[in-house]
Amino acid sequence: MKTRFARVILAAAAILLFMPSGLLAQDAQSAGAGRGWEVVIYPVFGWAPLYGVDLTLPPVPDPPVCDGCGPGAPSGSASSSGLSGAAFAAFRAEVWRISVAGDFNYAGLTAEKERPFMRVKTQLITGAIVGGFRVAGPWFLEAGARRHALDIDATILEYPQVNWKPARWEAIVGTTVRPQLSETLRLYAHLDYGGFGGDLSTLNGAARVEWRPIRHLALTGGYAFVTFELDDQILRRPVHLKQTLHGPLVGIGIPF
Repeated sequence: MKTRFARVILAAAAILLFMPSGLLAQDAQSAGAGRGWEVVIYPVFGWAPLYGVDLTLPPVPDPPVCDGCGPGAPSGSASSSGLSGAAFAAFRAEVWRISVAGDFNYAGLTAEKERPFMRVKTQLITGAIVGGFRVAGPWFLEAGARRHALDIDATILEYPQVNWKPARWEAIVGTTVRPQLSETLRLYAHLDYGGFGGDLSTLNGAARVEWRPIRHLALTGGYAFVTFELDDQILRRPVHLKQTLHGPLVGIGIPF
C-alpha cells in the first residue's frame, strides 16, 4: 500500500510539473473573476475497459471436495476485454475555491482463460462523494468517501464455484486539475487513492478533454483506470482479490 500511495504522489506531481505555466495562469485569472456556481451533470458515460483479475480462493479441506481438487489454496489470473454492461453517471460543482463531485458506476465484467481454467464474473457497483479546495490555479486537493459493492462468481480448475459478495466503505484522498485549453475546451485530470491500513486498497485515475459547443452541452472523452485489492473471508477462510480495469471513455454533460 505504501508503494501505491507513493505512485499517487508522483503522478500528481507529474501532472503539475508538465502542465504549461500559461494554462495555470490563464485559469487562475478566470477563477478569480468572481464567477458564481458552475455545475455540470453527466447523465451517462460510456466506458469500454479491459478487465484483469488475480484471485486466491480459500484453502481446500482435506480430503478435497472434488476430483483434481488437491489441498491448498487455488489461485489464478485472467484477463479479458469482455464487458457485459456498464452505466456511469457523475456531477461536479464549483464555486469560489470549493468543489463538490460525485459519481455512481455499474459494470458487469467477465474474465476467462482455458489453461489453467479460470472464470470470474463480477458485478461492480461504486459510488463516491468528494469535496475539494482549489490551492493554485486549476489545481484542487480533494477528500471524501467511496462505497464498493461486488457480486463475484469464480471458478478455478475443478474447484466448486464460489459466490462472494463483499462490500466496503473507504476514505479517499485525491487531486484534480482542470485547466481551460481554449474558449470551448477544458482538460480534466484526476487521481485518487483509498485504503489506509484497511483490507481494501484502491487507485483510480482519468484524463479527458471536454468540449462545450453550446452553453448547455458538454461532450467529453478520454481514458480511465481503476485498480483495487481486497482481503476478505469466505466461510471464515481468507480470500484475496486484485482487479484492474482500464480503457477509453466518452460522455455527455449538461453544464449550468
